[in-house]
Amino acid sequence: MGDRVGPESGEFASTTFFVTDDPEARLRARRIDAGRDAFALFSDGIESLALEQATLAPSPRFFEPMLRPIDQAGERGRLGALSGALGRYLDGKPICDRTDDDKTLVLLSSR
Repeated sequence: MGDRVGPESGEFASTTFFVTDDPEARLRARRIDAGRDAFALFSDGIESLALEQATLAPSPRFFEPMLRPIDQAGERGRLGALSGALGRYLDGKPICDRTDDDKTLVLLSSR
């Protein structure tokens, strides 16, 4: 695939590819040395927010404020209060004004 990792575009607009597709999943991953162990999985609905469009690299302006509370949480596992806050944020008017697509985001951090 080369060094450039970014959104996969199908032949038609709104083409959906599933991680479980056969014969192989269409999943793109990028390892970045950023001084943290974190993982983000997101749908195309927030792609323009989550990626720097020129480089297709993760946007620090988007991810840093979201990962900070996870890193500071005193508990482990699924963080219900943070998950609720994230859902409200993604459903908020500022985000919905920028995208009308699905907005799925999974974040993990082990800092």
